[in-house]
Amino acid sequence: AVYRPDRVILSDGKVAIVDYKFGEHRTIYERQLRRYADIWRRMGHADVSAYLWYVQTGEVMRIV
Repeated sequence: AVYRPDRVILSDGKVAIVDYKFGEHRTIYERQLRRYADIWRRMGHADVSAYLWYVQTGEVMRIV
């Protein structure tokens, strides 16, 4: 399987993962972001956060 988040920001030892969504809220999206964060932690990054950005409404949800 290939895991490819829309955006990964590395800054000052921190990792922020952002995935853009254009539809309605779905639980599967949250699981997807948790998986991305887990992969980055297993690569040795301790400070990882992940966000869903619902572009049409401008809502940003922090998942982890």
